Amino acid sequence: MHRDVWLDRLRDGINIYFPVAGSTPDSSLTLVPGSHWWPEDRTERTAGGATYNGTAYSVPALKGSNEPLELVRPNPGPEQVLLFSPYLLHGGALNLNSAATRISLEMRFWAV
Repeated sequence: MHRDVWLDRLRDGINIYFPVAGSTPDSSLTLVPGSHWWPEDRTERTAGGATYNGTAYSVPALKGSNEPLELVRPNPGPEQVLLFSPYLLHGGALNLNSAATRISLEMRFWAV
């Protein structure tokens, strides 16, 4: 789990998650509803990138939280996308559906 704002270049934008194929309640993007409102001092993160299940990531990762982590996996349907704040905790979206490969696009847009 991470917040995109932990990387300066990803501040002040909006994220769009677009499932293309294989998205199910067991494979879609994981997020923590309402976490975009949490003050930064309510979470603890790694100083640099993180490793999860043997995979190295370039973004800092959540180490702990004073708030409850109620993970959900919204599953946008056909012709739907998920818009979310770069302050929202998200990630760790392992595909738990072994019957299908998940293909999704995540895009970020900033004001110029």
